[in-house]
Amino acid sequence: MKLLEERILKDGNVLGENILKVDSFLTHQVDYQLMKEIGKAFAERFKDAGLTKVVTIEASGIAPALYVAEALELPMIFAKKAKNITMNEGILTAEVYSFTKQVTSTVSIASKFLTPDDRVLIVDDFLANGQAAKGLIQIIEQAGAIVEAVGIVIEKSFQDGRGLLEELGYPVVSLSRLDRFENGQVVFKGGRHLMQKQENHSQAAILGLQHLLAMYSGSILVPIMIAGALGYNAQQLTYLISTDIFMCGVATFLQLQLNKYFGIGLPVVLGVAFQSVAPLSMIGASHGSGAMFGALIVSGIYVVLVSGFFSKIANLFPSIVTGSVITTIGLTLIPVAIGNMGNNAEEPTVQSLILAVITILIILVVNIYTTGFIKSISILIGLIVGTAIAASMGLVDFAPVAQAPVVHVPTPFFFGAP
Repeated sequence: MKLLEERILKDGNVLGENILKVDSFLTHQVDYQLMKEIGKAFAERFKDAGLTKVVTIEASGIAPALYVAEALELPMIFAKKAKNITMNEGILTAEVYSFTKQVTSTVSIASKFLTPDDRVLIVDDFLANGQAAKGLIQIIEQAGAIVEAVGIVIEKSFQDGRGLLEELGYPVVSLSRLDRFENGQVVFKGGRHLMQKQENHSQAAILGLQHLLAMYSGSILVPIMIAGALGYNAQQLTYLISTDIFMCGVATFLQLQLNKYFGIGLPVVLGVAFQSVAPLSMIGASHGSGAMFGALIVSGIYVVLVSGFFSKIANLFPSIVTGSVITTIGLTLIPVAIGNMGNNAEEPTVQSLILAVITILIILVVNIYTTGFIKSISILIGLIVGTAIAASMGLVDFAPVAQAPVVHVPTPFFFGAP
């Protein structure tokens, strides 16, 4: 948010290595005109998210949260750091540690103000280590409500808050992201100049390409395995892979959105589940391709129908349960990765294994010995260098790519009516 960044540069004071003092317009004296613009910015971002409440924590978060609530025309609730005599029943609490004050506070909200039907936007003035937002999330989850996102006025990107919240699965939207403090001056993430913003867009495109390539091999392996089990010819295999990749793109695009109907608002790439290979292969072998795709459509509709109910009971599964499931999924994918290293052959060649090891080593070296943007694209660098080495050994064949048409219009129901 340009207006906010300009105000930070004008009136903000850097104290020490990680403290920004903005008491002239946010944390002590409040500029209501700036708060109105902050409210409008968040309201524009979340107008289609189906929100029902805005929640913050006293004291500095109240001002921006109130204007966000006004712009969204929603109630605003603030968690209290001290219990008073009027809060005598139905209290939801959480422990919040303040790194600035070096104290732990018990924050609370009356349970009557939050219901399982609520979809909540958390708003706070600063994000540093993420403890305040984490405490609010715990309170909201105790009520059975859903946290749609965490909205932050000023984020210290050099601290751990964003990583903590995103690891917990909550989108973070910040109006201003501070990259670092340099010689007593604020440096914003992405810089303030047009050239730097363009460079960031280029970096984002490169990171997107890395995600695409990382998921591509895993995503095409599923249709290859199904096609092999059903005896598909080359043309059928091509159609199956194309359909698979296209739908991965559609699902990824939908997940990037954030509204009350779909999407988590996070830059995730959706691939294909290996668990589907066995049942789809059995259905296709027994009843034909039409029945297989029909089963996929029906299962997709079922997932959409139960997702709303499942979101209500998601709070019954603590992090230890979901974390164990994700870990188990990762462990079950290890044999798939090992198979890819050997080109999924019954007797893999030494050549393919050496190429795989070289690629892994390149990724590790770049990740360990570099920093910043180069470190973040270590997988892409490993893939490019590994492919170049394979090409130099005569193992890369671009003939099918050269022979393929530039544009191809798919045939509806190519495999038969579902």
